[in-house]
Amino acid sequence: MPGITLIFDKKSNEKLETEYKKINDKFGKELLSIKPELKPHITLMHFSGNDGVPYYEKIKLAIIKTVANYKSYNITVNGLAMFVRGDKYILYFTTPYNKILRKIHKKIWKELKNIYPDDNLYSPKVMTPHITVPIYQSNKENTFKVMEELSKMDFDFELTVSDIAYITGNLNQPKVFFKHKL
Repeated sequence: MPGITLIFDKKSNEKLETEYKKINDKFGKELLSIKPELKPHITLMHFSGNDGVPYYEKIKLAIIKTVANYKSYNITVNGLAMFVRGDKYILYFTTPYNKILRKIHKKIWKELKNIYPDDNLYSPKVMTPHITVPIYQSNKENTFKVMEELSKMDFDFELTVSDIAYITGNLNQPKVFFKHKL
């Protein structure tokens, strides 16, 4: 989970968190993470473990330089998809890789060049933009329960991207190290 992310405004977060809460309530347990420290987001660059720690000042500067060139903007969520990694099922909302998102993403990677190669999964040359659905135990059973419920949502809704942040931790202990408004 550690990485550089685009974060949404309060209204957008509330929309997704309301859907997550409905699912948790329906199943009587916390399948989905709803934490003030971990908001829905689009990851622009992912760090394994503590890989980002030595680059903290560089990351902070890259975020400051990037936000100077961009303003808050809307993205459309237009679907739901899933991939499997080992025994984990990763569910996510899809969003078009529009012009603004591409430019912000490329800017972050340019500012932080040489941390990761261009064939990295989050590289602008490879990435599929997405908003990961925060399932605590992302096994097949839980993921399919959540997917069935989220499939009932009306898609083609908009979210407002408002900030860029450097986050660390995991679903249980997320932490925002640095955040800046677009």
